[in-house]
Amino acid sequence: MRRTKPRKLVIRRVHTSGASGNTSGIDTKTFASTAGRVLRDVRTGRRLSLRQVAIRSGGRFKPSSVASYERGERQLSLERLFSLSEVYGIEPERIVAAIAHRLGGQEDRLDRDDVTIVGMLTGTRDR
Repeated sequence: MRRTKPRKLVIRRVHTSGASGNTSGIDTKTFASTAGRVLRDVRTGRRLSLRQVAIRSGGRFKPSSVASYERGERQLSLERLFSLSEVYGIEPERIVAAIAHRLGGQEDRLDRDDVTIVGMLTGTRDR
């Protein structure tokens, strides 16, 4: 299996068409804040403090880094997402599914040119 350089989990503006034909989108700020809330919910659901995450990760994550991901201030690479999900003891696909769910199911309507998060994490790609 050939290993490739990890990609950053980045969402560009995504356009969707509603029943009325109006176009709306998910901007990076909305995505980052939603992803941050999911990450915080996972951490607190595991009853972990930011400091405990740093300790469990063997120093790979600093409390301030995790806090900035949770506030939506920093972008999270796929590599870091996988590492963080390992620290939390949860599959990264579940974290991504929770983010997509909170965004209202937008993952099914991503433009082909945009990053398809679920496909990247599961190793499947649209053909």
